[in-house]
Amino acid sequence: MDESFAQPARTPASARGWRYGWRRAVRATALVAAAALLAGAAVVGGRRLLGRPAAPLPPPVPAGLATVARTDVVARQEADAVLGYADRRTVEAVAGGVLTAVPRPQAKVRRGGTLYEVDGQPVRLLYGGRPAWRGFGLGMPDGPDVRELEQNLVALGAGSGLLVDEHFSAATAAAVRVWQRALGAPGTGSLPAGSVSFLPGPVRVAAADAAPGAVLQPGAPVLKASSTRRVVTATVDLVTAAGIAPGQRATVVLPGAATVAGTVAAASPVLAPAPGQGGDRSGQSGGGADQPAAAVTVTVAIDGRLPAVGGGAGSADALDQLPVRLAVTTAVRHRVLAVPIAALLARPGGGYEVAVVAGGVRRRVPVTVGLFDDTASVVEVAGPGLAAGARVEVPAG
Repeated sequence: MDESFAQPARTPASARGWRYGWRRAVRATALVAAAALLAGAAVVGGRRLLGRPAAPLPPPVPAGLATVARTDVVARQEADAVLGYADRRTVEAVAGGVLTAVPRPQAKVRRGGTLYEVDGQPVRLLYGGRPAWRGFGLGMPDGPDVRELEQNLVALGAGSGLLVDEHFSAATAAAVRVWQRALGAPGTGSLPAGSVSFLPGPVRVAAADAAPGAVLQPGAPVLKASSTRRVVTATVDLVTAAGIAPGQRATVVLPGAATVAGTVAAASPVLAPAPGQGGDRSGQSGGGADQPAAAVTVTVAIDGRLPAVGGGAGSADALDQLPVRLAVTTAVRHRVLAVPIAALLARPGGGYEVAVVAGGVRRRVPVTVGLFDDTASVVEVAGPGLAAGARVEVPAG
């Protein structure tokens, strides 16, 4: 035996037994603890992991199936809007006097009707673009306001054979007498200043600016009014307005989900004041035509009669400044393949694909997307082997 290696002293048998038992106990205890720890960590979806709460595994996303359809896909621009009346204006007194009558709100006044009364005498509505500023009678100077009067006399059936020009003739005076007698008024053949008011067309009264008994001065506000033409207006940002143009079809969604068709009548830029400049005292923005547009006001004319609103509580014709939702059709693709927008899956590296399921087999098909119809929640697609009637995965529910 190599004496260079020291020999350990032998341990008495009793001591060796005690140490062996102790080690065995420690080892067994450690094994039990480790087994318990591993068992706790190995529970899938268990409640504890290394002594801490474990996050439950996310459940798989449930999927349903949708059918690839061949249909028309419509792209729309949507915006919050207001249903009201066009050409809102203030009707001002033509002549001074005591206001003796005003029409009720929502009243509609047409050619020859009474706008209001001053000193007990009606002020009649006639159509025209030039305001009334003088009386009418034989000997008055010629003018375009005479032409407007004669056009109205003909339209009212009182100017048979009347030559419409800018001269107040004996024939004009005779036509005035016919009209006055038809109204039950004395046939004088002349019209004093302030007895008629020229406005562009029929008027709907919104509210009175003065109460009967008020003393009016020429130019004093009498009525808040508008035309009888229904319109929807929306102010949209430049991005939304980029695809909107006059003549496009539109859908107006009323409270209660009733809809009515319309046509874009105008898309007018709203100018922003120049930096550091406010509007002038008249409320118009300062600056000139080189100001940038901050937004666009879209005006949509209503096609046809409006349906009842509020569960039949009343016609929308009686409502003004009603909040609605506007959807303007900006593009249409006819007879194309379409899938629900939710069926689109992002492809690695960009683009989209759909998961087609047939015969229990699921395959991913790359697709090219076209128009998005956010209202119907579908999108135009084309892809290899994709056909109408195929079934694609969509999130369930």
